[in-house]
Formats: sequence, structure tokens, C-alpha cells
Amino acid sequence: MTIFYNLGLLIFTAGLSRATGPGHLLRSWILPLSRRGREFSWGFAVLALACVAYHGISTLIQDIQWTWVEQIVPGQLAQSLWYDLNSVLFEELIFRGILLYMLLRRLPEIGACLISAAAFGVYHWFTQGAWGNPVAMAVVFLATGLMGYVFAFAYARTSSIALPFGLHLGWNLVNHTLFAAGPFGALLLRPVSEEAASLVSLLLYLAIPLLTLFLVNRRYPLSSKPH
Repeated sequence: MTIFYNLGLLIFTAGLSRATGPGHLLRSWILPLSRRGREFSWGFAVLALACVAYHGISTLIQDIQWTWVEQIVPGQLAQSLWYDLNSVLFEELIFRGILLYMLLRRLPEIGACLISAAAFGVYHWFTQGAWGNPVAMAVVFLATGLMGYVFAFAYARTSSIALPFGLHLGWNLVNHTLFAAGPFGALLLRPVSEEAASLVSLLLYLAIPLLTLFLVNRRYPLSSKPH
């Protein structure tokens, strides 16, 4: 059903851009194609590599063993890819494409990004089943809120969802497909022993959005922001 939600959001966004200002918002997100393609590719590579590094270091610290699944099922891989594409697009359209777009028209960049990030964190209370558990809610809000700020900052610096979409998809696709952390379970690798929650793994996870924020700021400084 998410694909239909995304089509509805794209139609709504097209109408929103026409109602709130000159130009066409959807066109500005994908044009020029060369620049938007570079933004997407760079973002995808950064968080895909970060995901591999995170699991690699966690594996060493916690002595986790991995094995290849007994049989790779192409249909499940395709389903997982389709799920990731649709779910990431849905979240980017909601939290960056619509909410952040409207906030940036009324608030300074940092305030708009913080509100968008907070909304992203609260949303994940429900998608990750944390609601009602204060500790889980705090951890989920901090972890997803920080990453949400990175995605919002990336949007604000480029005026397009291409970069945040690439960042978001890079993490989710590798995490779900390679490291069995998605709704379809183990698709390529299967952990022999479960990864135990620890303060070290949490701090390592929280370091990823901070490092990504630094890299995005270096790659897309304020002086390069489209006007």
C-alpha cells in the first residue's frame, strides 16, 4: 500500500509547491539530473559504508558470528528492495519533502531541522514498537532523531530530497539486506549469535549521524547551497 501513499504524497507535494511559491518543487528535486545524481550516489555510499563499518566493529567488540543463509531467495530480495525503496521514499516525502519544506519557509534552518528531526524520532516510537517503554522510547528518539537531523540538514543544504534519500536508503538497504535487520529477516547473512544491546554499541551507533553530519557539512558547505 505504501506505493499508493507515495503517489498521493507526490501529487500533494506538487500542489503544495504551486500553492506556496513560484517554481515546481518536484522538478527542483531532480534537476539538474547530474547534480542530483551525484548527491544521491554520494549519500548512498556514505551511509552504506557506515552501516558495514558499524556492524563490522560491533561484530569484533561483541564476538558475533555470521554465516551465509542456506539458500538465497531472489523473490525475497526483490521484496525487501521494493519495501526499502517505498518506505524510505514515504518517510522522506513526509518529514523532509513536506514538513521540513514548510518549516524552512517560516523558521531558521536549525529550528526547522530540529522540529523535523523530533517528529522523525516520535514517528519511530510506533514503527519500532517502543511506545510504552520509557527506556526504549528515549533510545529510539535519540538514535532516529539524530539521524533525522542529518537527513533534514542534507535537505536544507541542497534543497532536494536526493541527498537525504540516498543517505537514508544506503543505511536501510545494507542494514536490511546484508545484516538481517529488516522485516524480511535474514536474506544474505545470518547471525549465529544474537547481537546483545550494550552501551558501547549504542555509542557507536550514535557516532554515525554525528560523523555523517560532519561529512555532509564538509561536502555541502553553506556557500554551495542553491538559491
